[in-house]
This record gives sequence, C-alpha cells and structure tokens, in this order.
Amino acid sequence: MFNGNLGTLLHETTEFQNSAALTASIASSFIAFLFGTLLLLIVVSVNRELTPGKFVSGVRSGTAWAASSMGAFFVLCMTILNPTIGPGLTVSLSIIGLMISSIIIEHNGLFQVPKNKTTRLKIISVAIFTIGIIIIKVVG
Repeated sequence: MFNGNLGTLLHETTEFQNSAALTASIASSFIAFLFGTLLLLIVVSVNRELTPGKFVSGVRSGTAWAASSMGAFFVLCMTILNPTIGPGLTVSLSIIGLMISSIIIEHNGLFQVPKNKTTRLKIISVAIFTIGIIIIKVVG
C-alpha cells in the first residue's frame, strides 16, 4: 500500500474528476504532468539539487529516458482506463501488473536486482489476487 499504490489511487480519483470536468482524459493527463513537472522544478530549485553535472548525465542517460517514457505511458493508460472501467479495477489491474513485473524482474535479475527464483507461492498469490478481483467485479 505504501509503495505508491495509495498515491496511484488518489491520483486516479483526481484524474477521474479532472477528466469529467475537462471531458478529455488526455487533456487531464497533460495537466497532471504539467503540474507535476512544475512542482518537481520548484522542489529541485529550493533544494539546489540540479547541478550542471547531474543535469547533463540525466539528459544523456538512456535509462532515464526509458523510465520517463514508461512512466508517462503508465499515467496515460491509467487516465484513459479510469473513466472507462472505473478507478477500482484500474488500480487493481495496475497492482497485478506490478506484481507480475516484479516477479519477472526478480527471476531474471534485471536492473541489477539479485536473482530470486519464482516460487509456486508467488504464482498462487498473484492468481488468488486476480481471482479476488474477478469475483468482486462479477458478484459485486
């Protein structure tokens, strides 16, 4: 819950309200990114953390560009899905995606993470979570 999912839930609820007010999910996403970028610029300026060396290395880093692109794509997908399938299912699907991707990252040792075998317990846990979401959507 504290690994960003609470923030995602609050962000997506806000996105849903924004998209209803603006009647365009993409415009809502743009505004959210604009305010986020401005807030980050203020924080970095106040803390004086943006040195020329850090800026240049960040701009030249392919990993930074890839991570930023994936983050933008994630928020765009969440913004589009939220009014379509609802905030509960949108966040639930993102959690399932995070669980599966973390299992893959651990299993393969990607991003310099120590390798950790995929166990039956991990697979069963994801399956139970997924089945729970399906039951809630079908019954509830």
